[in-house]
Amino acid sequence: MSERTTLADLERALTQHADALDALGVPRGPLTIEKGSSSYAYPYRLVMTDDDGQRARPPAGAMELGRTVGAAYATLTDRTGVLRDLAALRRSGAWQ
Repeated sequence: MSERTTLADLERALTQHADALDALGVPRGPLTIEKGSSSYAYPYRLVMTDDDGQRARPPAGAMELGRTVGAAYATLTDRTGVLRDLAALRRSGAWQ
C-alpha cells in the first residue's frame, strides 16, 4: 500500500517549485496553493499574488493543478522537474 500525499507534501513541493523559478530568474510574486475539493469539482490551484495583492496567473503553467492532493502534487512536481531541467541546460551552456 502506498502512502497518501498530504497537504504538507504539497506545501514542500510548492517551496521546491518557487526555488526552481528563482534558479531560472523568473520574476514572480508570492505563490500559494488554494485548496480544492474532488467532491465539489473544485481544483487545487497555484496562485501568485501581484504587487497590488491581487490574484494573478503563476509564471509557469496554468493555475489549475488537479482535483485531489495527489493530482496537484503530481502536476506541480512535474512542472518543477521541467524548470530544473531548463536550469541544468542553462548551466551547461546549451540554453541561454
